[in-house]
Amino acid sequence: MSKFLLICTVCTMYIDFIKANQCGPIKSFFCEASEPCPDTNTFIIIEVDDTFRYWAQNYHNYLRNEFAGGSDCRFKSGWTAANMLLVEYDLELEKSVECALKKCPFVYNECRRNKQFGYLGQNLYKCIGDDAELLLYTAALLWKEELLEIIQNDLSIMKHFHNVKGKTIEHVTQLLWAETSHIGCAKARDPYNNDHYLACHYGPSGNMYHEPVFIQGNPRSKCSSGYWRQSTRYPNLCSNQTNEEDLRNASSNFYLTFYYLCIMFCVNVIAMGTIDI
Repeated sequence: MSKFLLICTVCTMYIDFIKANQCGPIKSFFCEASEPCPDTNTFIIIEVDDTFRYWAQNYHNYLRNEFAGGSDCRFKSGWTAANMLLVEYDLELEKSVECALKKCPFVYNECRRNKQFGYLGQNLYKCIGDDAELLLYTAALLWKEELLEIIQNDLSIMKHFHNVKGKTIEHVTQLLWAETSHIGCAKARDPYNNDHYLACHYGPSGNMYHEPVFIQGNPRSKCSSGYWRQSTRYPNLCSNQTNEEDLRNASSNFYLTFYYLCIMFCVNVIAMGTIDI
């Protein structure tokens, strides 16, 4: 397997929810998607398929389930989530994040919302190379570092979301936002270099100031109305799904691929001598 250097940066855009009921004169992504990007850097959307959609859904649910069940030993005893939802994939969110990528990934839009969910959360990942699955795994490592920032600086973030000056924690808090129920993701590339982007929209949005990331308690003990079912694949998450056949089949492939990527990533990093074991 050829060695390569994977260089990733992560960006999250989030908003103050004091005026969450209206956008005023601000146009949504759907209104602005046809406008040209600055400096003519028009990004090319890479079509995604059902395999990618299932991967994105299971990737999120895997990490949410692990956290909700208290598997991260770095958190003090009792840090389990009582109300974390199983996320579903949403094609409308996929289209909205495509519009965001067409507008250019780093152009901020204050009216990121749709009719069903209101404001939408967003996570964006930039990488040299087009391996979306390895990009997702690398993002997981970065999110783990954000958990360390929360542990070392301010655990109250989980009970009352707020910023930490000079620290980046908003990616993992959106990922773990318990009341987020739907995601949609898209990919794009910059035709002028080898930069590839993977972005996801989240509905309803997380990172709402002074709101809890999750409710602390036994897994599934405080599920939202309509989400009382237990997921067979992700037992620590609240589910409203009556049939998880597609999710289970996708999850089987997900676990095999996830562990394969873990091994391949470590082999490449060790071979390059960038970390000490």
